[in-house]
Amino acid sequence: MVRHHYAHYGRNASVPVYVLSLLSLPLWALFPRLQAPILLVLHLVLYASMLYTVFPAWRDPVTTLLMAPIILIMLYVIVAFTVLGPVHYLYSAGAMSIILSLLLGYGLRNRISGLLVHFKAVNELNNTLNQRISRMKKSIESSRRIILEKDLELYQMARHASLAELTTGIAHELSQPLTGIKGIAQNMIDDINMEEFENLQAVSELMRICALVDKSSNIINHIRNFSKKRTTGKNLIDLNKVILEAIDLINLQLKKNSIDLMFVLDEAIPKIYGDKISIEQLIVNIILNSKDAIMEKGFESIEENGTVRISTFSSDDNVSMVIADNGSGISDTIMHKIWSPFFTTKKRDHGTGIGLSISSKIL
Repeated sequence: MVRHHYAHYGRNASVPVYVLSLLSLPLWALFPRLQAPILLVLHLVLYASMLYTVFPAWRDPVTTLLMAPIILIMLYVIVAFTVLGPVHYLYSAGAMSIILSLLLGYGLRNRISGLLVHFKAVNELNNTLNQRISRMKKSIESSRRIILEKDLELYQMARHASLAELTTGIAHELSQPLTGIKGIAQNMIDDINMEEFENLQAVSELMRICALVDKSSNIINHIRNFSKKRTTGKNLIDLNKVILEAIDLINLQLKKNSIDLMFVLDEAIPKIYGDKISIEQLIVNIILNSKDAIMEKGFESIEENGTVRISTFSSDDNVSMVIADNGSGISDTIMHKIWSPFFTTKKRDHGTGIGLSISSKIL
């Protein structure tokens, strides 16, 4: 009957049917007086097993419904004890205990087996997820290191590009003290040849030479620091001082193109924490872009020059720096692109497209 009506579940449902039927047959043969309760219990067990197998979700409702027939069977056992004697009670109780124990044991075994299978599957899934998460963490960390390395390379590239543009100004800055040193040395040689050399005058001339050498050394050290690789250390710095030192690098470039500088620096602003070289790089990049924008616009009147205005001020706990120019400006159509790496509106030999990108990262 099970195989015919429940072909899909027949194999699973037939096992408890066979086991319980074989256990019930000896009881049926040995105890004729108990054939009715045995038959009743057997039917209850068979149908319960079928329902458990075919409809697992019905397990709890079916168990509850079986309580009523089981109570009736227990009443029969009591009657058997009082009417038929204690021997029949023991036989009936033993038969019922065996059958009900088998029923409950089989149900619990299936439930425990199902839970074990479920827990095993959950544990395997958890292990798989942990492995995937571990691999993803390693991949993310590796990608983060690669991005950081590329950012540092891009930063250094932008700094070298700025240095290349400032080469003319740097050469001029160094040529001034060197020319002075040569002139002083030549005067001293002439005085010696004309036997007009005086010790006090020589000391004075040598002090001038030392001052010019110090100036040259400061220029070289400034350029050396500016070209160093980027560091992540932050120190307490004076923003106004950093601005003036950055201007020293590009002042000649601005003068050469007739661009005026205006400073509105608030001396009362507090010091800030930051990377001095990075902020200097930021200022140089923005002012060089201002210079290019002014040159692109051009001025028809010789009385009107391009102007870059640099101001600082503080409000509440913030310190602000504003760099403005009267150049050609930025079109609204490309405003969202100017911070992208390698985006530029300049000619190929006039811009790399990484200055503003690096500036945005510094900010």
